[in-house]
Amino acid sequence: MDFYQFKQEALGRFDEAKKNIGMNSLLQSWNSTGEFVGSVCENFHDYPKERWCEFYENVESCELEESFIEYVEVVLCSDNADKDSYFIGMNILYSLWCLWLFIALGLVADAFFVPNLTKISSQLKLSENVAGVTLVAFGNGAPDIFSAIASFGAGGEVAKLAIGSLIGAGLFVTSVVAGACMITTPFSPAARPLLRDVIFYLWSLYWLLQCLYKGRIEMFDAVGFIVLYIIYVTTVGLGGRFGKILGLTKAKGFTYDDVNDDTVEEAKDSLPASKFASARNTMTLDGETRSRSNTATLGIAKNRIRALSNVSGQVGGTPRPTILSVQQSNEVIFKTRRDYLKEMLTPWDPEEWEEGGIISKILAVFMAPLYLIAKLTVPVVGEDEKETWNRPLAYSQAVSYPWLWYILLQQYGEPNFGAECDANDENCIGGTNRAIVPAAISVFFVALLFITTFKKPLSTPSSAYFLFTIPGFLAGMLWVFVLANEVVGLLTALGFFWKINNVVMGLTFLAWANSIGDLVADLGLSRIGKAGTAVAACFGSPLLNLLVGTGIGCTISIASNDWEAIDLDLRPLEVALLGSTTVVLLCLLVILPIIKYNVGRALGIFQIVLYIGGLVLCVLLGTS
Repeated sequence: MDFYQFKQEALGRFDEAKKNIGMNSLLQSWNSTGEFVGSVCENFHDYPKERWCEFYENVESCELEESFIEYVEVVLCSDNADKDSYFIGMNILYSLWCLWLFIALGLVADAFFVPNLTKISSQLKLSENVAGVTLVAFGNGAPDIFSAIASFGAGGEVAKLAIGSLIGAGLFVTSVVAGACMITTPFSPAARPLLRDVIFYLWSLYWLLQCLYKGRIEMFDAVGFIVLYIIYVTTVGLGGRFGKILGLTKAKGFTYDDVNDDTVEEAKDSLPASKFASARNTMTLDGETRSRSNTATLGIAKNRIRALSNVSGQVGGTPRPTILSVQQSNEVIFKTRRDYLKEMLTPWDPEEWEEGGIISKILAVFMAPLYLIAKLTVPVVGEDEKETWNRPLAYSQAVSYPWLWYILLQQYGEPNFGAECDANDENCIGGTNRAIVPAAISVFFVALLFITTFKKPLSTPSSAYFLFTIPGFLAGMLWVFVLANEVVGLLTALGFFWKINNVVMGLTFLAWANSIGDLVADLGLSRIGKAGTAVAACFGSPLLNLLVGTGIGCTISIASNDWEAIDLDLRPLEVALLGSTTVVLLCLLVILPIIKYNVGRALGIFQIVLYIGGLVLCVLLGTS
């Protein structure tokens, strides 16, 4: 055995030993001199600027494996790294880029991920309650859930970003958003579903607390979150069924006939154009069911999820007429090929563009490149297939859809199939190019479209169009996941630059970004007399995000990385965050029966004061 082989074998055994005895955290920043042993990335501030790049290259926690851009490397290893103006300028640029990513995450989830979930729910003929806590909930919390999955997948300090985001968003929504709705419109929420959600939420927080107490989330714990979610879904489903049997839920729905024009105009005036679409279709919801159960309102709780109201307007998969659909049914539109091409290449939603104000139009222009690329790569099959069918666009999606996976998963940088490589997967020779897979799939989809549309009118959808629902769902999910990874990577880098704890970054910037939609949409619903609907969703949405985000995120991360567990800490910051959320929920459990569930301005102000107190405490602990 020569020296090179001996060295490679020794290094392999050393790496295996590190995994077995848990030394990764101790040795993650070891280098030949041992100077950076025990360092974490934010410690780069302690070194001269000319050594920042050396620090980056030797401290593993500085590497952002999942994001497309190495945000830390761009700053620390630049030729201009020694200039204060460059460091400040890059921080400003990163902040603006982070804002753009937040908007992009909501846009893609709204326009391309959720509509396909809606269609799948309709095809499966799910009941409202079951759809509300499964597919609808998944779409409703897509940015939150995928951000958590991305954070847990990175492991280490980055995993704490997920804890801060999930609990911080829950604290914000249950206190500030719910409190704002209470201040806007006094109302009486239904006791049974609200108490159910609060109790399940408290139990979920306790489950997370015991994980933090022992310092790790193991596979058993991750599966426990999923099991608790299944129990919750079962409880909701059985509750809805027995509620109808016992007469607790009215069978008659609140339809468009019950809404006058003044109510619709009030809703439109109270929300931006992109938000009005959500509130508008809530007029089709079951009045009693929607005010008594948060699960059925999850589809309209967030402004970015306007398409989910299609599910909420169904019972057993049968669409119920909405104001919008009644208006559209009286319109017959004939489109030429030029019209379809213009529609395909329009980089924003035409309806929202017409209804939106100046700010909405400016945002649409800034998001236009992403919107157009996603539009050309993600099939979206609506409830009315004729309404969403566009033959030129369908061919574009058939060609580009497989290549989307090839590019976003960075398969172009991987070795060929069957290639012979050295120990580090470098210097590969031979094999089949990975591009053959997306090319073959593109040919298949194009052939399928051609066969099913041959000699048919341009406006007639392909008989196989419904099959594009699943690819569209997967493509939308991929876009959301990639953007979530980029958000997590960028926030992690900013935390390093600003010396801010990852938990604090999660409970502030990430939580606010993912929850601001709830605030805008739910306030709009409160102004049109749907405060019960809005507040009910304020407790169901964060509960489901916590269970699904933590359960699925940790399960995937532990299984795919062959980890024993995801390491976490129970420090004063985590105790304060969990304690603040628990106090908010316990106060509601005590106060609501006392005031006989007649909530109003006083309780709303009290909720917001609790949030401010909890936030200040957490930030002080996180920055001390």
